Amino acid sequence: MPKLVVLLGHPVRHSISPLFQQAAFDAVGLPYRYRARDVPPGRLPTELPRLRNGRYAGANVTIPYKEEAFGLVDAHSRNAEMTGAVNTIVVDGPLLVGHNTDVEGFRRAVEEVAGVSLAGRRAAIIGAGGAARAVCLALAQIGVQSVAVVNRTPERAARLADELQERIEPALHAVPLRDSVRLHSLLARCDVVVNCSPVGMAGHDGGALPIDPAFLDGVPLVVDIIANPVRTRLLEEAARRGARVLGGLPMLVLQGATSFRLWTGREAPLAVMKEAACRAMGVADWT
Repeated sequence: MPKLVVLLGHPVRHSISPLFQQAAFDAVGLPYRYRARDVPPGRLPTELPRLRNGRYAGANVTIPYKEEAFGLVDAHSRNAEMTGAVNTIVVDGPLLVGHNTDVEGFRRAVEEVAGVSLAGRRAAIIGAGGAARAVCLALAQIGVQSVAVVNRTPERAARLADELQERIEPALHAVPLRDSVRLHSLLARCDVVVNCSPVGMAGHDGGALPIDPAFLDGVPLVVDIIANPVRTRLLEEAARRGARVLGGLPMLVLQGATSFRLWTGREAPLAVMKEAACRAMGVADWT
């Protein structure tokens, strides 16, 4: 009987993870089946125990459940422990082990795909959910000097900054999204701005912008971890203002390759995954 891997989130209908992960399993001849499952709010605590029935190799967890999943698994990898968020679950006998492969996916996307060194630089992230936690840790591993956490809910941004400051070295501070004067001044001094919110995602909000694009004037690098669409409106506006831009497709595929390795014990066929992801999005390359 094939092993199952499931993507848990809400919504998941626009995810291309099933396409490139299934292509990877098929390429190496593993009898695994990857499926997306939309989990309504409040249902994750009853959904995760299904992974213990002997049919599952693991799962991916996406918006909005990465932080909730952290508290529902039995054990954690170091990256999951550091971030307080889980995006990959490995079934290990009776145990559900939570990992955070977003950390490696983001770091590799910046260093290997964009070819950018952010060591010693100033960063700002928009959002304060599970993805933001992973990006903060990745930026710390890269060696940034400071990270500003920008969020529409100031209390959530402050909580993320306070929790992670105990575990990582870069200076973290919270900035309310509505404080436009302070935000504009802050971003003017940043070397990279990363959108970690779902604002701009296909099927989410009709291509809205997470911040006023005028605030991006002079920012050298703008990253949007949204993978669908490949080029969000935020990135289009940033590019128009002269910024170098990086979309979320490389991060999605690279974190997926790490998940593949954790589930199977084999190195992922990255070229196959990249080709399948690009084909799904109708683009020639993932940048």
